[in-house]
Parts: sequence; C-alpha cells; structure tokens
Amino acid sequence: MIDRVVIRNLKRFHEQEFSDLGQLHLLVGPNNAGKSTLLHALAIWNYCVEEFRSSERTGNKAIEIALANFTPLPLNDFKLLWNEKTERRYPVTDELDPKTNKPKKKQEFIPVEIEVHWRDRAGAARTFTVSLRWHNQNTMYASPKGGWEEFRRLDSDGNLEKTTFPRIVYVPPHSNIAAQERPLDDANLRALVGEGRPGSVVRNLVWRTWRAEAFPGKSTSRISKPFTRLRDQISEWFGITLSDPAYEEGRSRFITSVYTTASKTELDWVNACSGLLQCLIVLSFLYGFQ
Repeated sequence: MIDRVVIRNLKRFHEQEFSDLGQLHLLVGPNNAGKSTLLHALAIWNYCVEEFRSSERTGNKAIEIALANFTPLPLNDFKLLWNEKTERRYPVTDELDPKTNKPKKKQEFIPVEIEVHWRDRAGAARTFTVSLRWHNQNTMYASPKGGWEEFRRLDSDGNLEKTTFPRIVYVPPHSNIAAQERPLDDANLRALVGEGRPGSVVRNLVWRTWRAEAFPGKSTSRISKPFTRLRDQISEWFGITLSDPAYEEGRSRFITSVYTTASKTELDWVNACSGLLQCLIVLSFLYGFQ
C-alpha cells in the first residue's frame, strides 16, 4: 500500500509531499490545486518502473523515453512536465571568464523526481525514486535514483510474483463511449487511456480480460481467471451480468460486449451509468494487464 509520495519539479510543484495516504484517500481541492498532478506522478512512476524492468542498464545509466511511446498522459513536448517549463539552470561559479573577467556560468539540468513510499506484502517499508531529465521536445531520460542494482533488488530481478513494487492503475475519467470498437493492440489501447479516452476502449478492455482467461498461454495478466473475477465483482456491486464478449479474428469487424440487467434485458455499454463504466474500466484494466 502506498503511504507517501514526494514530487519534485513536476508541473505546478517545485516540491510537494503527500503523506498519510491510506487504502482509501479522497483528493479534494479547487481547480489547478494539483490533484491530477499527483495521479499523473504515480502513472509516470509506474510507467518508468515497467520500462526499467525490460532494461539491461547498469550503474546510473538512464534509459531514453520517446514522446511517441509515452502513454501516461497526452503531451506535445516533454518540457510541459517541468515546473514552470524550466528544465535547466545556469548558476554562477567561482571561475572567471578570461575574456570578460566575469564569473562563468555552469549549466545544470533540473531533474523531475517522483519518490514513492509503500509497504510490501510482508509489511516492510519500501522507497523508490524515478528521476527524469529533459533532452528535447520528443525525448527525455529516466533513471532509478538509487541505481540499477537497487531497482533490481526491489523488483526481484523482474519476477512479477515476487516484486516488492506496488501495482498502480491510473485511469482518467472517461468521456463518450464509442458506438463500435475494433480490436486494438497494447500500445494503442494504453495510449487512448493515457489520453483520457478510456471510454473509447471499454469493449477492448472487457474482451482482453476474457481472452486472458480463455487463452492463458497468450496472456500477460497476473490475475487468475480475470474475466470471471471481473464479472463477479461487477455483478456484486451493480446487480448486472457480463456476457462473454465476442470477436472472431478474420471474420468480425468489431468487438461485441453486452450485459444483462436483473430484469433479463440485454444492453450495450452505451446504456450503462457512469459509475458502472468507471468501475468496469478500472477493474478490466487492472485485471487485463500486468
């Protein structure tokens, strides 16, 4: 369970600590207070952890992150992540410039740091910090602040059953539900969620949990019987029954996914209330991905 988050140089925060976080925590504040920034910070932190997991770097070497592959939130320039869009500074040094006889200035990069504190399954306190350095509009570098050896120790060398890292699912509020959905691959599905458009992939998410259960050998889900678990949870909370989604590769154009009400009426997701859809999206994203 995450109990503390410290953010440095990210968006509106020069440095901000969110402490005493519990299993249920309600963020309340006026517009532009930084509520979404905390959620974005956790989404970025989790994205970097997943990217680190596939890296073979050593020491303190950073990995390159391209804007085109960055899915936690929509951006057209990585500089928008930096506080006041300032990614470097030029402090005065003690060394004099021989031409002007004035003190020289030295370029220093300002890192964005996201520090997360949590309790692992055994209750032990854990901490890990992601450090980001701006390079240009389309590229930034990410590194584990404690070094790669510390990251791999916390991650149990990539063993998803033994990793100490918390599982984070960030799904922004959805807007319109798409009338029809073609099947999407992981990259496009994640990108649409990160852009704040999870409503356009509801059927994809449900189908993904069903596919993970029907074809476990092809699944990346860490959940046993993800569709059954999703169906049972939604049924308990909302009193409806999820039908098996349908898509036949080579024959179907769109994914079909419906639910049945207590009165035995079969409905498409465009008829569902926003609370049901939000829970369905979060749970199916949680169960369908790693």
